[in-house]
Amino acid sequence: MLRRGFGGTLLILVLIIFLLSSISLISYFSSSSDLKLSIHYRDTVLSYYQSNLLAEKILQEIYLLEVIDDTLVICDTDVHTLLDGDDIIFDYSCPISDLSELYVSILYRDESHTVLEWKIRSISLDIEEFIEFGVIE
Repeated sequence: MLRRGFGGTLLILVLIIFLLSSISLISYFSSSSDLKLSIHYRDTVLSYYQSNLLAEKILQEIYLLEVIDDTLVICDTDVHTLLDGDDIIFDYSCPISDLSELYVSILYRDESHTVLEWKIRSISLDIEEFIEFGVIE
């Protein structure tokens, strides 16, 4: 009588199961990483638009100003003014994250307002703050 062995078939079956398990783990970790990246992106965009909304509220308050001081506090934000002849420049910034802010500069001339700058800029940090944020170990 011939004896049949199932060793080769069993070995192939184990290798296929191992291969499929490996592919499923790689897929799981990849999708988990994509989810974390998407959440971070969503939070960044949300923070930007909240900061942009605050900057627009401050701009609206500047449009309605009648008395201008050197430093104004509008919506809990310091608004600095620079007088240059008949021109007045308003500068303020709204935080986006720990490392960036929305900087706005407005020129007031002859009863009209012109936006000079409306941009995102990095906040400069000391070396201790870089260590605190985990940028440098």
